[in-house]
Amino acid sequence: QLKGVELGRYYLHVICWTLCAAQHALKGVYTTSPAASPAMSGERLSGGGRQAGAGIADDVAADWEVGLADGVHRVRLDHGTTSGKRVITVDDKELCRRNWMFSLVGSEKFMISSKPAEIVISCKGFMFEYTLNVDGKSLKKFVESQLKNTRVWHPEINGRGHRVVLDIETMDVYVDGEKMDTHGEFTDTGTETCFTLDGYAACIRAESSGNRHKGLVHVLVIGNTVLEPVPEVIT
Repeated sequence: QLKGVELGRYYLHVICWTLCAAQHALKGVYTTSPAASPAMSGERLSGGGRQAGAGIADDVAADWEVGLADGVHRVRLDHGTTSGKRVITVDDKELCRRNWMFSLVGSEKFMISSKPAEIVISCKGFMFEYTLNVDGKSLKKFVESQLKNTRVWHPEINGRGHRVVLDIETMDVYVDGEKMDTHGEFTDTGTETCFTLDGYAACIRAESSGNRHKGLVHVLVIGNTVLEPVPEVIT
């Protein structure tokens, strides 16, 4: 019985698509199946979304990389454009699965670490669009917010690379995704948030920039080495 339902749904979509394509062909408009060529919205592109068929499985409609304080997370959406199947995975862990959906468009809510997220599936003309929203913002706006509220460093110690993140709002420090035990100290020029990094004493120094529009300047100090934060671009 399930196979009959699946077959019926498939033929219904094929018939509808064929009729629409034929109508546009008469007008001289070239169309492609949404199952073969999903459109990529601006937010999807900014998050590193990739078009299905570009070296990934056919049902993989979009994927993104989202940089948070505790690490860079990969989000993937599988969208069956004939069955309506929706599968969302984060870091290869399946969080949501809907095998049969009458509507091919809609939205799904889930969590990326501690941040609420939502994938919106829409259809404009004959093309599907997939948009990722994080923490109530479009991915583009969320990335802009992260750039304002976090500082990131990529130090290398003894040939091993690390990712150090300071959350400016909470003053929490993360090293390679793990929240560190820290202690704060006041200095003549500002504050220092101290912790241990790969066996070395390290601190994040916050000092006034002297410019009220720029605010505080943060640097990572490991021994005698002072490192400036780097703009982390996720592609």
